[in-house]
Amino acid sequence: MKKKTASFNKGYGLFLIPGIIAFLVIIIIPFLTNIGISFTKWGGVRPPVWIGLSNYQRLIGDSVFWLSFKNNLILLLAMTVIPTISDCCWQHFSFDYVTNNFGQRVSSFFRAGFYLPQILPSAVIGIVWAWILAARFGGREFCP
Repeated sequence: MKKKTASFNKGYGLFLIPGIIAFLVIIIIPFLTNIGISFTKWGGVRPPVWIGLSNYQRLIGDSVFWLSFKNNLILLLAMTVIPTISDCCWQHFSFDYVTNNFGQRVSSFFRAGFYLPQILPSAVIGIVWAWILAARFGGREFCP
C-alpha cells in the first residue's frame, strides 16, 4: 500500500495572488502606516513631526485610555467570547439531548429558531442594497 503525499500544484498558487494583494492593501499597509504615524505629532494638515515614543509615554499615564481599554475588553468578552461559548454549549445540548429525546425534527426546529435570527438581517440588508444599487432603476422604483 502506497502512502499518499500531499503535493502542491504550482498552478493553484496563482489564485492566491489576488487575495494576498488585497490583504496587503487592506490590512498590512494601513496597519504599518498607523504604527509609523503613532511616532509623530500630526494634526492631519501640516507635515508630521517625529516625536518618538512620547505618544506612548503619554498614553500609559492617561487614565481615560485605561478606562476605555477596560471597557473595550468588556465589550469584546460580552459580544464575542461569551456568545460563542454559550452558542457552542447550546448547539451541543441541542444536537445531543434534544435529538436523542425528541427526534431530529424538533432539534432542527430549535436550531433554525436560534440560527435564523442571526442570518436573516444580513440577508435582508443584502437584498435591500441590491435593490437600491440596481443598475437599471436604482432605488427609484421604490419611491413614490
